[in-house]
Amino acid sequence: KPPVQLNTPLARSAALREALELSLDRRTINRVGLGGVAIPGCSPISPALTDWRPRGLTCAARNLARARRLVAQSGFPQPVRVELMVGTSDEDARIGQVIQSLAREAGFDIVLRPTEFVTALRRQDAGQYDAFRIGWSGRIDPDGNIYQFHHSRGSQNVSGVSDPRVDSLLDRARQTTKVGKRKQFYARALPLIRQRRNIIYLWHPQNFTGQVKNVRN
Repeated sequence: KPPVQLNTPLARSAALREALELSLDRRTINRVGLGGVAIPGCSPISPALTDWRPRGLTCAARNLARARRLVAQSGFPQPVRVELMVGTSDEDARIGQVIQSLAREAGFDIVLRPTEFVTALRRQDAGQYDAFRIGWSGRIDPDGNIYQFHHSRGSQNVSGVSDPRVDSLLDRARQTTKVGKRKQFYARALPLIRQRRNIIYLWHPQNFTGQVKNVRN
């Protein structure tokens, strides 16, 4: 489906999306919501992909003063009400509550909507949500973490974004086999993606495995 202009405050206001991100503390979300086992992050490229991650990529620290100022200047009734669709597990509930608590200090009224996963995906695809806390299993090649979410014709562009500059950079990254060139295109695309905040990245999960020493063959 072609991108459409949604009428929610977050969809209409890039400043509100910035305020929401600045109201959050990724370390707190990781510690309280995830038990400290994730890697806080703000990019579709995991820190583990060291060959692809642009140099100097840093995440903005929590800035409650600026977040409050952006909310106050937004022109929307305050507190700004946002329905956040979350999963139904205990972990989903914890993460949602942490986000709710942090964002409240900046002037957001986050209303949690626990939703069964298949139903949540259906509502996501139909655009029937304000915000959705969902993860992604990740791919080794950065194209699999970026193109389908941020290209106008991406198969999972459920936020309906469309920016010819981003499209061109992602297309060109697909059209060359030279790794150095691809890195340059992603390094130019990521600031544009992060600025529009159609997806606010919070962390990268880590997988832990273990085995006893007496396992053989």
